[in-house]
Amino acid sequence: MKISIITVTFNCEDTIEDTMLSVFSQNYKNIEYIIIDGGSTDNTMINVKKYNKNINHIISEKDQGMYDAINKGIKLSTGDIVHILNSDDVYADQNILSEVVDLFKKKSCEILLSKIIFFKKINQINHKQYFTREVGIKFFSPNLLRFGFMPAHPGTFIKKNIYNKFGMYKINYQIASDYELFVRLLMKFKVPYFKYDKLTVKMGEGGKSTKNIHSNYIITKEIIKVFKENNLYTNYFFLLLRLPIKIIKKIYFQFTN
Repeated sequence: MKISIITVTFNCEDTIEDTMLSVFSQNYKNIEYIIIDGGSTDNTMINVKKYNKNINHIISEKDQGMYDAINKGIKLSTGDIVHILNSDDVYADQNILSEVVDLFKKKSCEILLSKIIFFKKINQINHKQYFTREVGIKFFSPNLLRFGFMPAHPGTFIKKNIYNKFGMYKINYQIASDYELFVRLLMKFKVPYFKYDKLTVKMGEGGKSTKNIHSNYIITKEIIKVFKENNLYTNYFFLLLRLPIKIIKKIYFQFTN
């Protein structure tokens, strides 16, 4: 099975090399690597072009945002499995893709959900980092999407035929495009999935949906819209319940790690 890895970039000169090296270090070699850049104005593309021979497709042009760029990558991809690896994320170890492909071969699933961990860098020079929180998958069920809990997007691997059948990311959301995809695939169309309770990706802290109170307000409104568009039900009370739970989980993780 071929796996297509898509990395979307925009002014990521400090992190893109770590992401690329993480892909190149994988011991599974049937990989198609695609980088979609949004027209970076820093040294991102200089860093990318150092590894031209290891990258199957490179596009650098203005786009309509991250999810528009991801859709470009999906359209280009020719793999059986598609994985979105953000430009400040890395694989947890060199065996991840081999393990993922083996699971797709053994399990009757179209989507694989796994665990990720967030980190912050302390020092850019020696790459020291500390872990801030974990997003597990052990207790996830699609119904938890009604309460604002979603699987980790960077820990999700999806077969290409699922995008072909049910569509890609909708770009009419500021933050919740990945949330909408999960609701559409897991709740509306009940696509078979498998929970792989292992750490697959280390994710750089600071995503759009976790930046501040304003971001939480936007994503809450957008999740309501997601459910309406898919003719499913949630409400603001359900979604507000997630906030104290997430804060408690983050504090617990920091005190126990």
